[in-house]
Amino acid sequence: MMVRKKNRWLTYALLTLLVVVVLFPIVWVVSTSFRRDEAAFSPKLFSSRLTLQHYKDLVVPEKNLPVLIQEMQNLVSRVEPFDNVSREKADRLIEDRIRRFENYLAETKNLLEDVNARNSKIEETLSQRFSDVLSYTKDVLEEAKKLTQEQMDKTPLPDSQRIAVALYEILKGKNFRSAEFQALKDVIEKVVGYSVENQDTLNDALSELGLVYEKEVGTFMKEIEKLEGEIETLQREIAVLEKQKETLEKEILEKQKVLEVLKPDIDSVSEVLVKLKDMVHSVRNSKVETAFPYEDSKLKSSLEKLLSELNTLYNKISAFSDLSDLSEKIFAMKSSLEEINNVVSEDGDISKKALYGSFVQSFEETVPIVEGIVEKVSDGIDDFVQKIKDLKDIENEIVVLTAKLDGLEKSLNNVRSSLSEKEKEISSAKMYLDLKIFNHQIQSRIDSLEDMKSFNSAAQIRLLSIYKTLKDFVSSYVSEYGGDDFIGKIRKLAAKLSWIEDYRDLNRRVETGYKNAVEIVEKAQNILDDFKGSYSNLLDLSFKGLYVSSEHLEMLYDLVKMNFVQEVLTNTAVASRKAGTLMDTIPLKELKSDLKKIDGDLYRLAQIWEQKTKHYFLRWVMNSVIVAGLVSLITTAVCALAAYPFSRMRFWGRQYGIMALLLIQMFPAIMYMVAIYGLLKLIGQFLPFLGLDSLGGLIFAYLGNIAYNMYLIKGFYDTIPSSLEEAAMIDGATRFQTFYKIVVPLALPILTVIVILTFIGTFNEFVLARIILQDVKNYTYALGLWTFSTGAYETEWGLFTAAALLGMTPMVILFLSLQKYIVGGLTKGSVKG
Repeated sequence: MMVRKKNRWLTYALLTLLVVVVLFPIVWVVSTSFRRDEAAFSPKLFSSRLTLQHYKDLVVPEKNLPVLIQEMQNLVSRVEPFDNVSREKADRLIEDRIRRFENYLAETKNLLEDVNARNSKIEETLSQRFSDVLSYTKDVLEEAKKLTQEQMDKTPLPDSQRIAVALYEILKGKNFRSAEFQALKDVIEKVVGYSVENQDTLNDALSELGLVYEKEVGTFMKEIEKLEGEIETLQREIAVLEKQKETLEKEILEKQKVLEVLKPDIDSVSEVLVKLKDMVHSVRNSKVETAFPYEDSKLKSSLEKLLSELNTLYNKISAFSDLSDLSEKIFAMKSSLEEINNVVSEDGDISKKALYGSFVQSFEETVPIVEGIVEKVSDGIDDFVQKIKDLKDIENEIVVLTAKLDGLEKSLNNVRSSLSEKEKEISSAKMYLDLKIFNHQIQSRIDSLEDMKSFNSAAQIRLLSIYKTLKDFVSSYVSEYGGDDFIGKIRKLAAKLSWIEDYRDLNRRVETGYKNAVEIVEKAQNILDDFKGSYSNLLDLSFKGLYVSSEHLEMLYDLVKMNFVQEVLTNTAVASRKAGTLMDTIPLKELKSDLKKIDGDLYRLAQIWEQKTKHYFLRWVMNSVIVAGLVSLITTAVCALAAYPFSRMRFWGRQYGIMALLLIQMFPAIMYMVAIYGLLKLIGQFLPFLGLDSLGGLIFAYLGNIAYNMYLIKGFYDTIPSSLEEAAMIDGATRFQTFYKIVVPLALPILTVIVILTFIGTFNEFVLARIILQDVKNYTYALGLWTFSTGAYETEWGLFTAAALLGMTPMVILFLSLQKYIVGGLTKGSVKG
């Protein structure tokens, strides 16, 4: 019976993908640590521009020109770290710095001369081998022409109507001698049916094409233009109305604020009128009369006047919902007065009532208050009401215009959609014509190569125009028709011709940088010569207790820090990148070594003159080793002792005690960070080496990872036979002797595991260190690594990745030296019973 072999291709594919995903970050970190260029902005995983400078800067940082100047200034001024040196040593140190400075200046001159010579050699080689350059360019253009022709053959030939529209769009405004017309001459003659030999016949042909364009596309364009004009007009009208509406709303709001202020007075008057209404009813029902009736003609006249005014006011405001609250209050006042008027008018004997006099007196006192309220409310009410009417009219007009605008926009979108469909139909014709134009341009560029005889400025400009022809076509094609396989190939061909642009930039930058650098180096040498003759006198004054500084050194520092950076490094940095790019793109590969040397020389020049940020990487790593080493040893010792009673002894709380400790440790350390911070601050007042911003305080904060390790060691202790300890105790050993002479040696694997795991965890810890440590010299490795990517250090990916790899060294050494204990320790510690 045959055994069918299983197809495991999916398994292999998944494993391959997993390996790539896992290894990619590692490969990127390693490759970036050796790169001179910015890996974060490069599409390439690997680069030919490699250097060990990042590792040198971390391990043995070079004292370049800015550092030497600062040290000489510190020596002259006798400040840290040279405040305690003797006069003889100060002389020797300054002479040593001057010698190094002069060596750097000499090296700079050599580098500049080498760069300039190699740049001249490259230009000379390109001139001598110009025929090869032209042949290379011609091959690229021929390949582009071939690809374009193939793409034209693949493109279906559009019908004459679409061709006519596309021709009109392309040739509109072009003259008889334009490159576009020359490329499409045969097509336009085929469409119009006659020969086009001059500008007049071209204008006639364009007129015929324009008629077709108007029929197919022009109507849509005119409709869009018309609708856009109408929409713009409506938008302006709506904007004017919105502004008027905003003004009216502000004015109405101001009046409403005045009316809001009057509301308490209106409410008070309404209550008084209600009481007067009740009072007049009481008067009418009263049986006590006087001999002489009261005169009430003035009361009746006031009533008629107030009712007339309130009726007029109510009629003005009752129609507006915004004034409903006010109109209700006015209506209540009016109702009370009407009822009072009805009682006084209908009951002829009421004037004889004894209480009528009191009512008349109270009413007459109320009349001025009511008249004042009516006057204040009526003041400007006509204008206010008119503004409300105007506001409503404007709002209605805005609604009408907005609805009309929505309709126009909908119509515009429909027309645009129709135009878009039509343009899609024409797109294939336009693409065909664009390809034909591009093909013609390529042929004309090929023909122009025959006129180039030497690699002079004119030839360079022509070569640059050839590159830009391909580059511009790629850009326009992608924007019009999107990306495809064809344009991807053309883009690669254009990249092959991009070398001329990079070369011209390189040549210009090298020449400018060389000229400026020579002047600055000469000036620096002159200043240094003057300083050599004056520093002895400055040291004499400094050693007599005076604070002095050297003007020469300040001038040198400005020269290095500002002039050289602005006038030289800005040019050489670009030239260095261009040289690195040209190594991959220049047609003459024998120039690669010269370009590589130029790149290296310019990079070395930057290392000599550039101000570098000071760091304490080796100290950070040492701090982490000290902290992680002590924490791992102390933690292991404490856990080894604490786990022993839980394994060998029987006491109350033994069963749940270790579980309680594990439960507490489940909470993250950051939760009690405030308490730790306060505790360290308090301890630091009495024991500074255990306070904030100290390694001792950080070690103290890390000594909390006890429960898990103790549980792991306890599990290992349980696997050690207790009979070994019992036998030792029979021979006279104490319990502690059995612990450190029998149990500890046997438990060495698990203790080693605890040391390794605690060391690695502490070495890479960041949060607690970031909170506790402030002085940069006290930083740990993880905290120091963070400074390379934030703050004053910015993000230097080469330095960052190199520091990451170097910082792994202590952990790797510890792990490799103790790895034989890891598997046994973990597996044995996990066995219970």
